[in-house]
Amino acid sequence: MNALEQFTPLMDAVISHIHDGVILTDYKGKVLFHNPAADELLGFPRFDSVGAIEKSTGFDLRKSLIPSGDASLPAGRTLINKHRFEQRITRDGKTRFLEVHSSTVPLPGKPSPIHLMVMSDITDRRRLQSVLNENRISGLVTGSSHG
Repeated sequence: MNALEQFTPLMDAVISHIHDGVILTDYKGKVLFHNPAADELLGFPRFDSVGAIEKSTGFDLRKSLIPSGDASLPAGRTLINKHRFEQRITRDGKTRFLEVHSSTVPLPGKPSPIHLMVMSDITDRRRLQSVLNENRISGLVTGSSHG
C-alpha cells in the first residue's frame, strides 16, 4: 500500500464533512467524486457526469472547467488551468449563487488530469449586495443622503 492509499479514507472523511461542495471529474466529464455539500448546493444527490448536472440545473460545467471551451483536454497536458467564477442556478424554484474555484490537476503517472471544483454558497452575500446597491441608487435618485 502506497502513502496515498493510506490517506484515502482520511481524505474521504475530511472532504465529506466540509461545508464547501467538492466535485472531481475526469477529462471526459465523468464525476469521480462529489461530497454531500455538492449534492446540497446543486439540489440533487444523483449525478454521475457533468452532463447530468447541466440537464438538471442548467450549470454547464464542461464550459466552466475548460476556459478555452474545448470539449476535452488533450492527453498529456501538464498545464494547470485555474479560474474562479460565479454561477446562478435555480432548482425547484430556489435560486442560489455559487462561487466556484476550478482547476485541472495533473496526476503523477497518468496521461490526463482530473478537474477539481470547490463551490461555496454566496447567496446571502449576493442578496445583501443587492439591497445595499438598491439603497445606494435610491439615495442618488431621490437626492436623500440616507437610504
